[in-house]
Amino acid sequence: MKIHHTTAATLLSLSAAALFIPASVGAQTPIFYNRFDNNGFAALFAMTQGGDVQLNTGLNEAHLPAVSRDGRFVAVTAADDRRPGQLSQDVYLLDLVAGGTRKIIDNNDLFDQRTQASTTWRPADKAFSPDGRALAVCLSIQSTGGVSVGPDGLLTTNGVGTVPQLMVYGVADGQPLASIYIGQQRDGSLSELMGVDWLPNTGEVITPVAVGVQQQGTGAPANTTAIVALAPITDAGAQGRVRKITNPGAYSRSDLFNSTLENGYENDLYPASSPSGRKIAFFRSVERFYSSPGFNGRLLAQVSLRTINSDGTGEQVLWNFNEGQFPTGVSWSADGNRLIIGMGTQQVAGGIPLQGITPATGQLLMIPSGGGDLVPVGVQGSVSPMWAPANATGSQTGGTGGNTGPNTNNAGGANFGGNSNGSNGSTSPSSSSPSSMPVMELTLKPGTRSFVLRAAGASADASKQFLLQSSTDLKNWTTSLTVSGAMANNGITVSNGGGQAYYRLVAQ
Repeated sequence: MKIHHTTAATLLSLSAAALFIPASVGAQTPIFYNRFDNNGFAALFAMTQGGDVQLNTGLNEAHLPAVSRDGRFVAVTAADDRRPGQLSQDVYLLDLVAGGTRKIIDNNDLFDQRTQASTTWRPADKAFSPDGRALAVCLSIQSTGGVSVGPDGLLTTNGVGTVPQLMVYGVADGQPLASIYIGQQRDGSLSELMGVDWLPNTGEVITPVAVGVQQQGTGAPANTTAIVALAPITDAGAQGRVRKITNPGAYSRSDLFNSTLENGYENDLYPASSPSGRKIAFFRSVERFYSSPGFNGRLLAQVSLRTINSDGTGEQVLWNFNEGQFPTGVSWSADGNRLIIGMGTQQVAGGIPLQGITPATGQLLMIPSGGGDLVPVGVQGSVSPMWAPANATGSQTGGTGGNTGPNTNNAGGANFGGNSNGSNGSTSPSSSSPSSMPVMELTLKPGTRSFVLRAAGASADASKQFLLQSSTDLKNWTTSLTVSGAMANNGITVSNGGGQAYYRLVAQ
């Protein structure tokens, strides 16, 4: 684990049961995100002012985090550990208050003996409703026999293909509440249901949906993907209402001799509502197809980061990225002043650019929501950021304290370059170094307000002495006692009766 500070203090690698302390530290809340390990599994991390903490979900993987507006729950996608041969994935809730992880959506493989078709469900992006009672989930439904709409509004097998579906489930019991959108069969050129959020002021769900446009240059009909607002699921009279927010286009260009042709299609993706619901951040990816005597195929995407008022006015370009950079998500800070985004190098398979990135190139970056410079944060290999809301109950983490926000770090790797509002962009990274301290685990003692701190894997040097310090604000630290590395390995029982929220070990 790479810790973004320069002192010898360590972060605590916490179990889920320990995550019950409000984390609005200095007007900042944790940023949840994924980081991939060497085996390609996505672990769940929280970035705080003290550094990065890996959260113990009890799962082998925990993809695409979504945080409830009260900060209590983090929803993730993971394979079912009890059925390792199953391709369908499930949705789990990590409870940051009571602790523990529970499955709320259980998707099963479906095999149709008649058609010999196999269907799998892959939940991807998710978003909690403003009241926290519902979860919108973007499903990718893949079938060797294809999919079609059944009489119950769900998808059933039919022909070969992959179709996106937007479902809403109850958080308490995981029961489906509504199927509010079924997209077109994917052909790799549209970005339908890549990202979802709720507008807190209207209760509408926002997501990318295919829309028809007229291609500039030829006047021919074409499909692009726009951010739309879907009617609240509780409003029975407005079911099916769609309000288009963004207006992507399409174009066709050729040279004077019509020997070279480029077709471009603007697809909007990863919408994120501001805390007030008045603005939406999103990406626009221009998918380009090129034909010439020497080349015929799909070009790398050209992506820009934008904001727009939720009524469809006031669109603003914040950053134009270098060709071949692709997003993994965007989220607003609790005060609405900044955006955290995920970017990486666009994945290419068989010479065809895909709508995703090579995980190892993932990088989180921060930018003012009104425009400005991009600043890298965290470490390379990080994707899918989600900033916790202002009233979030967040991770109880140790750290050095005294910082005013998540630490920035130039992780190297992909060159995101580009420009902000037509100007040359620059970054202002600060250096960081990993801590040499042992990673600590925290476990609650059942039925008490006490917990046990223990060096993970008995990794503390038994011959060294450490100071156990505590804090209520991550700024002022009090030394509780001196402990040996052996004590840290065996476990230190701590009473939380004094109201201390954060703990760390410092080398003596």
